[in-house]
Amino acid sequence: MGHATAIKKHIGDATVNYSDVVREVSNIVSNLSGIQLGERQSPMVENRLKTRMLRLGIQTPQEYLKYLKEHLESESQSLLSLLTTHHTYFFREFSHFEYLQFKVLPVLIDRARQRGDKKIQVWSAACSRGQEVYSLAMFLKFHLANTAPDVSFEIFGSDVDPESVKFARNGVYHHNEIKEVPVNYLGSHWVRGKGEISDYVKVKESLKDHCKFDPINLLQIGNKFNGKKFDFVWCRNVFIYFNQDQIIHCTQSIMSQMHDHGFFFVGISETLTGLPLDIQSVGPSVYTRKNIAVAKPVETVKSTAIPAMSSPSARPSAPAPSISLTPQYDPNYIVKVLCVDDSPSIVTLLKRILSKENGFEIVAVAGNGIEAADQLKKHKVDLVTLDIHMPEMDGLTYLQKHFGPSHPPVVMISSVNRDNADIAVKALELGASDYIEKPSLANLTTRGDEIRAKLKSTYYNKSKPGQISIVDKSFKKSLTIPEPQNKRRVCVAGLSDRKSIVRIISDLETQHPPQFFFFEGVGEALTPFAKALISETRKNIQLVDQIPAQPQVGAIYFADVKLLTQLQQYSVGHKTSMMVLGMPSQSTIQEVVKWSDTHLLLEDLGPQAKNKELSEICNDSIPVTSYVSISSEFFGGLK
Repeated sequence: MGHATAIKKHIGDATVNYSDVVREVSNIVSNLSGIQLGERQSPMVENRLKTRMLRLGIQTPQEYLKYLKEHLESESQSLLSLLTTHHTYFFREFSHFEYLQFKVLPVLIDRARQRGDKKIQVWSAACSRGQEVYSLAMFLKFHLANTAPDVSFEIFGSDVDPESVKFARNGVYHHNEIKEVPVNYLGSHWVRGKGEISDYVKVKESLKDHCKFDPINLLQIGNKFNGKKFDFVWCRNVFIYFNQDQIIHCTQSIMSQMHDHGFFFVGISETLTGLPLDIQSVGPSVYTRKNIAVAKPVETVKSTAIPAMSSPSARPSAPAPSISLTPQYDPNYIVKVLCVDDSPSIVTLLKRILSKENGFEIVAVAGNGIEAADQLKKHKVDLVTLDIHMPEMDGLTYLQKHFGPSHPPVVMISSVNRDNADIAVKALELGASDYIEKPSLANLTTRGDEIRAKLKSTYYNKSKPGQISIVDKSFKKSLTIPEPQNKRRVCVAGLSDRKSIVRIISDLETQHPPQFFFFEGVGEALTPFAKALISETRKNIQLVDQIPAQPQVGAIYFADVKLLTQLQQYSVGHKTSMMVLGMPSQSTIQEVVKWSDTHLLLEDLGPQAKNKELSEICNDSIPVTSYVSISSEFFGGLK
């Protein structure tokens, strides 16, 4: 039964429901793309369908079926865009880039020269919105310029969704996406937008000229390429949506478009092993035709390649060129890392991200720059991850004092925004190879790929210190808090938090928003405590028993926690950042909870020391050393 016939069957049936429409829509998309949408995907299909109906102003499933029948061709394409997955990012699954750099690229360079065309042909199948294509373009541009400047490349990107192809062809992405790219690959290939699109970047012709895009259904490739052959094809994270027959058909069709010695990459979580295909595995989810000789790595490197199989019907093959690998490359090598960070929670999560299973091991930890220098005397490490805000010696001071030609490469992992010219960009200028914005604890693990990719890229390429891309320079900003009189900083603390309070006070800007410290259970002890800190810090600290209606810019107020509610009343309409130090009492927690619209931060006391009530509503848990910087960014201080 055709789609039009099936839809017609339902029209006029007042009992038609969403499950009927979901079934029809799933069938249309499956027939167009091969993507299998079954019962497990039904909730997703229904949710996106309801969004589509809302956009069209359609109220009922019956009305939508009528609309679908009347606009079957155009609406089918809209459904295809709506229901195909677009989740991707730059340099995804970086282990493939490692394999490409050391095991594949030297072979392809040699073959391109032997053919005489001196051009490596690449197909990024199912390229979604183009991040994969431009990742490959940046990668090839960098490595060919360094190792084979006489060899060029061309990348063809395709996707079943025409809207995704348009997006990719346009080559415009939010600046935050580009931050995921290792610094050494960014180069001068991106330019910042202007006016309304100033938060976006556009790919420059230096990359775009190497990339072409077109819609292609992988189940209906046909004669699309007119005899053109590819050196390697990436078709990653697509087969999870296909059934076995479709995978076999698709693989055979794609490999027919490849040179005999071509390489075929599928997603790391996908495998073609065990299928009746004329292929052999030569690496992590990497395949070639059977009986094609694969170049062997140097003896010091453990190869992941499966030896070529012999067969009477084997296809004749030219001798494979030898590969001269960089000596330090070994897919089984564990990269040793010194982690320098004063956040116990961040260190715990980094140990999960940089595990041996992922090719890393944190062999030492330091809480500040002084400890880091001491740990480097005790341990031989390949890389250092470095925070910026730390006690005793911060990250910038450490770089100024200790970084030099013999120092292991340094990658910054910090809560400071990368656009901060005064701090983050300064770290790159002082020798750091790359910079990763530390996300909140809630989503740090989702950033694991970016962290691992940048560390591996830094390790293998020995990125030159101080590399700052043109696009990074265009986003450089200075930290100046606008209208500080309309902002409020609030800290809830105890007398035992003296060291932390002194640190916060010392970090405050010259013209900082009014800073309030509220203490619980102090009574008469607050007066001598305040006098002692005035003497120690030489700052404008005022001990108050009433909250001033118009607090002064640059002033610091000490008060009993009982006045917290009074400040809240005076702070309506004022942007407020609050930090809670230590483990407050239940009564204080209830007062803090009332500030539902504030920027709430908790002191990071480690993954085991958390207050459940506040953890559920806070923006993040951070070390005290980062509070002033993070609250300043919240106030919109980067301009």
